[in-house]
Amino acid sequence: GKVRQDINKVMRKHDLSPNEQLWQITKALKKHHPLSIYDQYNQAMRLLSKSAQQKLNMIFTMDYLEPIAAFF
Repeated sequence: GKVRQDINKVMRKHDLSPNEQLWQITKALKKHHPLSIYDQYNQAMRLLSKSAQQKLNMIFTMDYLEPIAAFF
């Protein structure tokens, strides 16, 4: 998704310091989610069926967790 693309763009900028990369990742997340991502995720999980929860978890892992984990 768009979040993953924006995070990956930051990760390809090798001229940035680690602090600046982390700041740019944070800005990308805030651009797409001005509210708390964690709160939005939890609210969605409460409203979704088990099947939809599994799909959301796959998307969350691919688009959020994996790109951020690559930083660390």
